[in-house]
Amino acid sequence: MIPHGDVLEIRHLATDPSIWGAGTGHAILEHVDEHARQAGFQGGELWVITDNVRAIDAYRRAGGLETDDVAVGGSGRPERRYVRDLTQGATAAHPSSQ
Repeated sequence: MIPHGDVLEIRHLATDPSIWGAGTGHAILEHVDEHARQAGFQGGELWVITDNVRAIDAYRRAGGLETDDVAVGGSGRPERRYVRDLTQGATAAHPSSQ
């Protein structure tokens, strides 16, 4: 995790394919959100490889909102930024994405 002002970025999030669909990713996101709130962060963000449909769906289900920000990241592939407002729960957009 990397702090950016009042936003905490999840740098990498992955689960073993043998536990996909078991809710582990969601549980990790909830834990990170709680940690971030307690530490005073207002928002969370995560960059997702643009063709990783499973990750995109999981992050959307957890309240992540897509932004227009796309960049080639450390993966060498295009990644899109997703944000969450931690002040109002997992389903609200972070103000910087509007």
